[in-house]
Amino acid sequence: MAMARFVLRRADSVRVVSEKIKQQVERAGVTAPIRVLPIYIDVSRFNNIVRHPSKSDLLGKTILWVGRFEDEKDPLLALEVIKKVPGAKLIMLGAGSLQGRLQAEVARFNLAKDVELPGWQDPAAYLAQVDVVLCTSRHESYGASIIEALAAGVPVVAPDVGVAREAGAEIVERSNLAQKVIEVLTSGQRGELKLQLPSAQEWAKQWKETL
Repeated sequence: MAMARFVLRRADSVRVVSEKIKQQVERAGVTAPIRVLPIYIDVSRFNNIVRHPSKSDLLGKTILWVGRFEDEKDPLLALEVIKKVPGAKLIMLGAGSLQGRLQAEVARFNLAKDVELPGWQDPAAYLAQVDVVLCTSRHESYGASIIEALAAGVPVVAPDVGVAREAGAEIVERSNLAQKVIEVLTSGQRGELKLQLPSAQEWAKQWKETL
């Protein structure tokens, strides 16, 4: 952290991926111009998804989790959430060092009928049918899966990590994730991406301008 401050305070310009990080850099005393350039995501791929979510209250509702099975993503917390959402199903797209432990916990708590672990898959195919995307990360540098879900009209429940708040996710403390998931599932609300993201051409133009 000290090295980062040393470098940033001597930079001629700084490029960050979100307003949240820009504010953090400003608080560090950086006086150089700071430009925000989001990580490029082709949101048109997700805007055109036709959703077919469940029409029931909780029974048959589906929660989607996307990410690496590593400590910073805290996939084990997703299992704690699904235990508190009766009748719902959890699909976890990903892989990583915690996969064996996840599988053991699924077996230990008899969650095999409630939890699917299909490995890494294209989330677009799942976003058409799920009812909410759950993020359990302890921290995020950005949060591409959050952007993709909201662009597809799927609501996202997340802690205040990465770009979640700016993008339009439902933000709650980690201890309240299950309750907020239940609220979103019973309300039937749609997700809405609140960020205006640049096209590929505009992104390339801004990238050159911020060099």
